[in-house]
Order: sequence, then C-alpha cells, then structure tokens
Amino acid sequence: LTDVSRLLLESDRSEEFAKGIPMRRYGEFEDLDGPLLLLASDASAYMTGTILVVDGGHVCASL
Repeated sequence: LTDVSRLLLESDRSEEFAKGIPMRRYGEFEDLDGPLLLLASDASAYMTGTILVVDGGHVCASL
C-alpha cells in the first residue's frame, strides 16, 4: 500500500468510498492475475496502445 491508500483504507470514509465502486469492494492483488496473464501471453499478441483498466468499474461509474 502507498501512504495515500493506507490513509484512505484506515479512514472513516473507507466504507463510503467502497460503496462508490460498482463491485462494492476494494481490489485485491489477485484481481490483477487475469489481466497480467493476458498481457504476458500470446493472446495479447495483436494488442497495441491500449489501456487495461482494472478498477472494479470505478471509472465507468463516474461517467
């Protein structure tokens, strides 16, 4: 964790913030396994210049 994320997770607003994430939870390191395996495999051989967002839908919820 970074100092900033630690402050958020330990604050009174932590639960309120998590409710704003469509999946209603904070991400875990294991949530990166699938995307990392994709990028490390031949399945991504034709991918270029893309942004792969792994955020539980947080960015889409703010649109």
